[in-house]
Formats: sequence, C-alpha cells, structure tokens
Amino acid sequence: MRGKRSGQEPVWVKSERKQPGKGLDLLDIVVAKPYTPAKDLYPEIPLFSSRKSGPKVRAVEQIVQSLRRWSWLEVELDRLCRFDRYTYVHSIHVAVLSLMMAEQLAYKRKDLRDLVLGALLHDVGKERIPLALLNRPGKLTLNEFELVKEHPSLGEEILRLKPLSLSAYLVICQHHERWNGRGYPDGLHGTQIHPFAQIAAVADVYDALTTDRPYRKGLPGRVAYEMVVAGAGTDFSEEVVEAFQEIVVLFSATGL
Repeated sequence: MRGKRSGQEPVWVKSERKQPGKGLDLLDIVVAKPYTPAKDLYPEIPLFSSRKSGPKVRAVEQIVQSLRRWSWLEVELDRLCRFDRYTYVHSIHVAVLSLMMAEQLAYKRKDLRDLVLGALLHDVGKERIPLALLNRPGKLTLNEFELVKEHPSLGEEILRLKPLSLSAYLVICQHHERWNGRGYPDGLHGTQIHPFAQIAAVADVYDALTTDRPYRKGLPGRVAYEMVVAGAGTDFSEEVVEAFQEIVVLFSATGL
C-alpha cells in the first residue's frame, strides 16, 4: 500500500502498545548474544548522555545481531557502510532515537524490531545516488535536489523482494513525508503516514541537523531540538514530538 501511488487512502491499524510505566527489557526481544563494544560507531548524539542512552545503543546492536541470521541484511548494512560511513552511522543514530521514542510511546516489544530494521535501512536508496553529489560542499541545483529526493523510492526498489514487514518497509518509503503533506515522494499527510515513519522522520531530521556535513556545520543540539519542536503539527506529528521532548528530558546530557 503506497498512498497516492496505489490510488488508495491508507488506513493504518495501530500496533499494540504496552501500558506506559511498565519496564521494558529490550533484550527479551532478541536472542541474546555477546556484546562487543564498538564505541567508534556510536559518536555521542547531541543533547543525549552517553551514560544514559548507552543501554539503548546496546539494545539496537543486540537487535542487529539477532537479525544477522538474515544474510541479506548483513550484506545491505556492510554495503551501506562501505558506500558512505556517515550514512551508516546516521542510520544507527536514527534507529537508536526511534527506539527511544517508540518506547516512550509505549509500543509493545514485538513492534520494536520492525521499527529498528526500517530505521537502519531508511537511507539505502542513497547508494544509487553519486556520492559526490550527496557530499557536495556547495548548493545543489533544482535538478540535483530532485535526484536526491528519489532515495526513498530507490530504497523501495532495492528492498522490494526482501523479507521485510510492511511497517519496516514503510519507514523506508515514507520517512520524508510530512504531517502537512509537503514531504516526498508521495505528498502523504497526517495519519496517511505510517506511525513508524512518523517516528523515524523526527529522528532523521534531528540527527541530520546536528551532524557536520561537507556543505554545513552541524547545529548545536539545543538549536536542533527547538527546530524539531517548532515543527510539531506542521512537519511532524504532535504526539511524536511530545515523545521526543520526553526522551530529551530522560536522556539529556545537559539537564534540559
């Protein structure tokens, strides 16, 4: 189901949520495997304390390790890392932030693996866009920007035949859709956008804003935080932004 492209109005059945306040042992989601620290893959996310958010990073790694029995996923992640390490690390950050928000929104543990999987793969379509274009220091032309905007659809093509759940798949297709309908590729709005894609959209924007890129310096975490909050109800779901604000309080490195 692809919204405007399918000619149908999407109707999402919300995933079940656990009751807020109940503890969530994330390691119950996956087959426990030894954790090997890889701190160089996880630079600190601005505003988030590494001491407080570390368990979430490890939870994501545990999920990835449990999914490595799918050889195709290991191949995709390895190819993404070889293509562009920034995109790979950014994808890990988006997965961690999405996991934090989903837990705050009280999604049940069975849903979290699909969300993490979709977040990890949300930018694979960029592999089909010239890296020189993605990392160009100067401003892109209109045509070049239109090419970059094709990456959700390109990711859809790359992963079309992979054994992804619908919810994971739609994170890849819809993470650039916006609540007010001004996103891409399909101009979906409001609840036409899958709930997991709504979550990943906030995580994607926050991490992108705070990261140094060849064409701009990363913004301070507090500035990026205020920009995300300002987008509630226009760019992003108000419910998801509220969850983002709550995790900043819970996992803040600055005492916000």
